[in-house]
Amino acid sequence: MMQLFPDEYIITKSNDESVILTTHRISYNYSSFSRSQTQTIMLEHITSCEGEKSSNKLSLVLAFLGVVLFVGGTKDNNDVQVIIGVILTILMVWKYLSSRKSNILISSPSSTIKIVGNGLSREQIKDFINKVEHAKHQRLMTVSKHGH
Repeated sequence: MMQLFPDEYIITKSNDESVILTTHRISYNYSSFSRSQTQTIMLEHITSCEGEKSSNKLSLVLAFLGVVLFVGGTKDNNDVQVIIGVILTILMVWKYLSSRKSNILISSPSSTIKIVGNGLSREQIKDFINKVEHAKHQRLMTVSKHGH
């Protein structure tokens, strides 16, 4: 668990608590079978926030081609064409679904936190970035008034 400064409080955190946004910093904890990583950036040092979503749309086109092959094969009673159509469709749909990625990048001059947000909608990504930017603004205002 993150140790908070005396005047710091949590603004928001992810369901699994891997991402914590406070009034002073953003922290990201990542762990997998082979790797563990903790990154923290003080809000006043953030230089940019970026959201990105990507997917391999060509796989969807090829999946549609597989459906066309399947339908054509069933009309012509061509078992080989039906099998190729089914295999192509399944592989390309799987490839498309596995290629879908959502990331949030929070950068400072010395580090970039890459938050893997697969399953997040574009609106959820925008909402989180807005929270980070708002928290950064509040932090800069506090630092400029009080000098800490």
